[in-house]
Amino acid sequence: MKRNEESYAKVDKKEMFNYRGTLGLSQVVMAKKLGLSHRMWNHYEHGTKQVPISVVLSAKYLCKNLDKMDKLHDDIKQHEEPLTKWDVDRIEALMRAAKTKGHNSNDNDPTIARIFTQCEKEMGFLLSKIN
Repeated sequence: MKRNEESYAKVDKKEMFNYRGTLGLSQVVMAKKLGLSHRMWNHYEHGTKQVPISVVLSAKYLCKNLDKMDKLHDDIKQHEEPLTKWDVDRIEALMRAAKTKGHNSNDNDPTIARIFTQCEKEMGFLLSKIN
């Protein structure tokens, strides 16, 4: 969904660079503080993308509250586990179903069997990286 023109701030790239400079942060850290990707912050700082008003307001807030900056994210709930037990159980059930369908495909189409086999492998790989 495209934003309308009123959603963007009228700032130039130098102003975005100055916000970060005032804070003495790297682009990566500044982006993280604002909940942005490094790539998006880089676009804003180099003037290749329009900057939403919310980003400018957040950057201004950071600049005016330097003393509170380190604690700004403390009240945000952190997830200890990226997946719940229900999520893991569901992925494992899908893996079993993909494995069964891949090995017992009645479609006479080897592509379908390969797709299910690859899905089962990829979901297993995902779970191994998370747990």
